[in-house]
Amino acid sequence: MNFIKKYRAMLSLVIAVSLIFTLFSNNVFADATDSTPTYEIIRSDQDVVEMVGRYQGDELYATFDRYTREITLRAVENSSGLFRKANVTEYKVDVLEAEAGKLSAIVTDPTTNEEIKIEKGYTEDKVTAQIPLLVPILGVIGAALLEQLLAAGLAVVILGVTYVVASSIADKIKNNKADYYAATIYGGEVVVAGTIDYNTAWSRIGYGSGDVFSRTRELAASLAANAGSGYWVGPENHGNGTLTDGYYWHYHPWKPMAGHAHSFFLY
Repeated sequence: MNFIKKYRAMLSLVIAVSLIFTLFSNNVFADATDSTPTYEIIRSDQDVVEMVGRYQGDELYATFDRYTREITLRAVENSSGLFRKANVTEYKVDVLEAEAGKLSAIVTDPTTNEEIKIEKGYTEDKVTAQIPLLVPILGVIGAALLEQLLAAGLAVVILGVTYVVASSIADKIKNNKADYYAATIYGGEVVVAGTIDYNTAWSRIGYGSGDVFSRTRELAASLAANAGSGYWVGPENHGNGTLTDGYYWHYHPWKPMAGHAHSFFLY
């Protein structure tokens, strides 16, 4: 009988201590240490930029592939209390705009097809979803993390198209089989988007609808000559002539009425 009483008393003490520990860890540690979001670059090379944002014990990882320009998010919710178990959710990201201090993106859960729109830098920052957010950290720091990720990846999104600074993926362009890339000039830098075929490249140069970045000088010269009906200008460089100033050597098709598009080349 005495053993049973002692056992019950010991069990009660263990339960009480557990409850106190759980309440203390939930309410004190989180508020004291995690009330301000933090951001950290955990990988940055010519292939990938990866960052992590932390807020109130949870983590949001963002990955940007410089060459494919694909962005993914991975939310890790760390449950509080004595028995911690992380809940991990992965998302696909479609950035609609990211320039001039503004960011707008659609974040999709591929398992449920739930879409979440996050915005930053507009009249009112907001998060809209089909249903209430199941992963709060996404709404709290998602937009800020994506903005910093793109900045770290030397990327900008213009009219839904993601461009990266050409020099940041020069080796990839050199070693890839693709010949042509959509390009433009942004902030004094040559930036490139996805690969395009010859007809699209000709159309951009011939009609002055955009610039083109070619893998080699020969490709760029031929493109400018064909688009200019046998007449072209160049090569020329409006920068300092190096690969580090953000500008590149290029040709122009001789079509003044078409806007004098650029036919950039790598080497």
